[in-house]
Amino acid sequence: MGPNDLQDVQVARPEAAIAALRGSPLVASTTQLGDTAHVLLRRDAPPGAALELERVLAAAGLAGARLEPSAPTLEDVFVALLIGETLEDPES
Repeated sequence: MGPNDLQDVQVARPEAAIAALRGSPLVASTTQLGDTAHVLLRRDAPPGAALELERVLAAAGLAGARLEPSAPTLEDVFVALLIGETLEDPES
């Protein structure tokens, strides 16, 4: 996985974004952090996965949602290990 493994989705209704993204084969895990949906992409997600997620969100009536790469936290690493995913250091 690369530097875009984690995406923060800035959207007015993060719970609706999480519900829409959970059905995507590109998404390994989603959590809500305040008004942000935090998304861990699957290990095999292609480089353009964020664009596909934007399409999923638009189809769910959440047009205008912004995706931004996010640096992994300790919790992200823990969750990735639990579900069998890996995170690479974005600096490498």
